[in-house]
Order: sequence, then structure tokens, then C-alpha cells
Amino acid sequence: MRVFVAKPLFGVQPPPEPDPDPVLPLLPPPLDLRQTYAVRPPPLDVVWEGGPLVGTTGCLVSPGGVGKSWWSLLACHSVACGAAGDILGLGVPVPGPALYVAAEDPVSVIKQRVWQIGQRLCEAAREEAARNLRVVPALGSGIDIEDLGYWAEIQALARGCRLVILDTLSRIHQRDEASPGEMRAVVARIEALAAQSGAAVLYVHHVAKAAIRDGRLDDATAVRGATVLVDHARWVAALIRMDAADADVRGLTRDQARDWVRLVITKGNYGAATNDDIWYRRDTGGVLVRDEPPEAGPGAAQPTKERRGRSMLASAIVEQVQW
Repeated sequence: MRVFVAKPLFGVQPPPEPDPDPVLPLLPPPLDLRQTYAVRPPPLDVVWEGGPLVGTTGCLVSPGGVGKSWWSLLACHSVACGAAGDILGLGVPVPGPALYVAAEDPVSVIKQRVWQIGQRLCEAAREEAARNLRVVPALGSGIDIEDLGYWAEIQALARGCRLVILDTLSRIHQRDEASPGEMRAVVARIEALAAQSGAAVLYVHHVAKAAIRDGRLDDATAVRGATVLVDHARWVAALIRMDAADADVRGLTRDQARDWVRLVITKGNYGAATNDDIWYRRDTGGVLVRDEPPEAGPGAAQPTKERRGRSMLASAIVEQVQW
């Protein structure tokens, strides 16, 4: 039997084996600048006047018990129903689907809140909400947005929405909120949800104890945990209860002041943040309705910064009420 031995290939490399799993591009293609220069893009699409841009992330912060979950549920109704269901008076230019993931309150509380809101809506608005709004009572579900199973479900629910609110941030991940690196991973996941769904995705969060102590509740840096939570958000707002000093100049009692909260936009990357307070009054059943508190009486002294800081502390700590 003759044995054939392959001749050595001196200085000649064999052709490379084909890559069975080629790496696909991870980044989108560059802009066609000629086309971009030539065609004027459409106006920026905001969810409401002065609100977040679709396809981006935002953050709503406040101390516990002020009403951020109420505000979130009402904001989703405003987007889902348009003017007919805009109890918050946000001014929604384009109504559309909305998703509210309620991971902090039990289903019995969520049902009570939805019922109270429904009493203020006409039949047409309730039908519109039933078509456009998904309310998911997720307390006890152990949500982790980095888990592929939960991620797939949230992606499916958010598809086609204009607004998604995740309430609260601490209930939807298993990371250390004080770690910038770990929180960067969580925020990146939320940013991906916004980009893929085309929705504005807001996460609800708490303020730091130091911010309550120092009276910095209306500062963008008041958020609890790593600063990337607000650095990466494109829109940040704070919900704050009326403080004792403000109640004094308006002639309101302590009990009356507890019914008033204000929304302050502390960061708006695609529209200037405003110092104008958006006031809400807590009405029957706990529903927040857009309203204006009494004007300060003639000759009333305005509270000093130091006094306002102390009264914010009193309002945020001493007068915390779970609604």
C-alpha cells in the first residue's frame, strides 16, 4: 500500500476558515448628512407640554407619601385619554397608549385609585383609557429588568406606547443604588426600553435623606443613590408638599396645606427647566387635581431660604401621610 504524505507549505498560509457566527454591527449607520441638511426634520415629539421626549428616559422624585404614585397613574390617564382625561392639566398634544407598572402598592389600592379616577371621567374617556392604558399591579412579582424573562414581558407591554412609568425604581432591579457602575447598568436597560419601544420611560424614585434635611427637594441632585440616575435622565421633576412657610403667607392652616403639592421640573434637556410651580390639590379620595392655591395676602413676608428649608423638613418628615 502506498502512503501519500502531504507536502509542507513553506511560507504559504491556508485560507481562513469561514466565521460561523459573524459579528453584526452594534451601532446604527452614520447619518446621511446631505439628506439631513436638505430635509427639515419634524418638531421634537414631547409627551406633554414641558414634558419628556418620546424615546428618552426621565425621573420623578419625591419623599415618601407625597403622591408620586397618584401623579404617575393620573399622568398615564392623561396620555391615554387626551384632553378628556387630563385631570393633571398636562396638555397632551397627541394621546396614545400608556403603561403603568405599579410595583409598590397592592392591587386593592390600585383598584381603589383607578375607581376614584374613573368617577371623574366621562364614559367616552373611560372607554379610551380601557383601550389605551395598561395598568400592571406588580407588587410581589420580584421584577428584575435585567432578567431576560421579565425584560421580554416589559418590552412586549411597552411596545407602541407613548408613555411608560415604572413605579418605583427600587422595586424593579436587584442592584446597589449607591454604586454608579451598577446603576449605570440599570439605567442603560431603561434607556434601551425607551429606544426600542419609542416611549418616554419615567422611573419613579425617592429623594435622599440629606436633601430632605437641607431643604433641597426641588434640586435635581436630591435623588437618592448614585448621581447617574439623574445625570442620564433627560427629564427630571420633583413632587413636593406645600411647606409650612408657604402656607403661612397664603393664609392656610396646617391641615389645609397638607392637601397641596407642587410639581417642579428640575431638569429638561430638550426644553428649559422652569421655576414655575405646577400646583395640585388633593381632592376627594386622594385624587390630585390641577388647581392654584390662594395668593399670598397683601404685605405678607415671603419665607427666607433658611425658613423654607426648615419648613420643607417639617413637611417631609413630620407630616408624612401614606395615601
